[in-house]
Amino acid sequence: MKRPPRDRHADAFFQFLEVERNVSPRTLVNYRHALAEFRKAVPEPAWRELTADHFRRYLFACSKREMARPTIRLHFAALRTFYKFLTQRHGLRDNPLKEVQLPKLEKKLPVFLNAQQIEELLSAPLRVERQSRAPRWMPARDAAILELFYSSGLRLAELVALDVKDVDIFSESVRVLGKGRKERIVPVGAPALEAIQRYRQAARVETASRRPMSGWPSGATCRTPASPCASARTSCGTALPPICSMPARTCAACSRCSAMPAFPPRRSIPTSLPSV
Repeated sequence: MKRPPRDRHADAFFQFLEVERNVSPRTLVNYRHALAEFRKAVPEPAWRELTADHFRRYLFACSKREMARPTIRLHFAALRTFYKFLTQRHGLRDNPLKEVQLPKLEKKLPVFLNAQQIEELLSAPLRVERQSRAPRWMPARDAAILELFYSSGLRLAELVALDVKDVDIFSESVRVLGKGRKERIVPVGAPALEAIQRYRQAARVETASRRPMSGWPSGATCRTPASPCASARTSCGTALPPICSMPARTCAACSRCSAMPAFPPRRSIPTSLPSV
C-alpha cells in the first residue's frame, strides 16, 4: 500500500507549536486531529489554493453530522492558527478563514451544588464499600483527590499529573505544571491538606505491616533525604514507601521509621506589633 506524501507545511506547523509555542501535548493532539479531519473531508486542493468556500462547505458538513458547536470551534481554531502560521512564516498573502463566520456557542445556565451536596460528594469515597482486593488506603486516597480538586480549583489534567512531592503542607500550597508547561504555586485549604495527611498515614501504616524483615520492598525508597537521628547523629537507613515525602525520624538502629508528623497548625497572624 502506497503511503500518502508528507505534508511539509503541517509538519512545520506542528514543530512550531511544540518547540516555539511550547503547547501542551493535549493541544498538539487536538490540532493534529483537526487538520487530519479536514484533509479527510477536503483532500484537494493544496493548502495555499483553498478558498473560503472550501471551509464553508466543511463547516456545513460538520453541522450536518451533528457535531457539537464547541468541537466545531475547536477544529476551526486549529485551522485558523495554522493559516496564521502560513501567512507569517510561509508568505501566504490572504487568509481565507477570515471570511468564514462560525456558529456562536450556546449560553446555558451553570449547574451548581449546594453545601449539603458538596459535603456528600467529598465524603462519598469513605462511604463506598471497598472491594476485597482493593488496598485499605484507597478510600482515603480518593477522598484526598476530591478534597484537593475542590479546594484548589485545578484542571483535571493538572490534578492527575500531581505527585506527592508537589504538595507542601507547611506552606499550604501545591506546585502545578499547567498549560503551556508553566509552573505556578496554588494555595490549598486546610481540609484538603488534612485529607492528604490521612491518606499518607493510612498508606504508610499498611505498607509497614507488609514489610519483610530485611526492609521495605525493592524500589520503595523515600523521595527525600533521611534526617539524622538525634541520638546517633547518623542518617536513617530504613527505606520508606513511595508515598512518603517527609524525612524519616529514626536511625538505622531502630526497627522502624516513625509515623508521619501531625498536621502542622495554621500560622497565626499577630494582632499587635512588638514594642521597640
